[in-house]
Amino acid sequence: MSDTIVLYVIDRKGEKHTINAEVGKTLKDVIIREIEMDHFGDCGGCCACATCHVYIESTSKWAVNGFGQDEKDMLEMAEGVTDESRLGCQIQVNPEMDGMTITVAQDL
Repeated sequence: MSDTIVLYVIDRKGEKHTINAEVGKTLKDVIIREIEMDHFGDCGGCCACATCHVYIESTSKWAVNGFGQDEKDMLEMAEGVTDESRLGCQIQVNPEMDGMTITVAQDL
């Protein structure tokens, strides 16, 4: 089993990036390491700002860990929330996510 997987990330400009994501890291951390973006993960991963708001493909949602109450509460205050909304700081990269496409929400 590999310690890294491939993810496709569509940034706020609509550009698609292929990134190597280390299993066990948060999605926020791997995106910050690979893609330069202003105001992404501003709270450092404390689930306190929703700047790491991302959309997970509905067909791939099964592959990510479930919601915690803090994440649910934070998303209730975020803009542009859909059924595919998650916070990158709350998603642990795992092997089942290999090949998944994640779209970063617009900076509202």
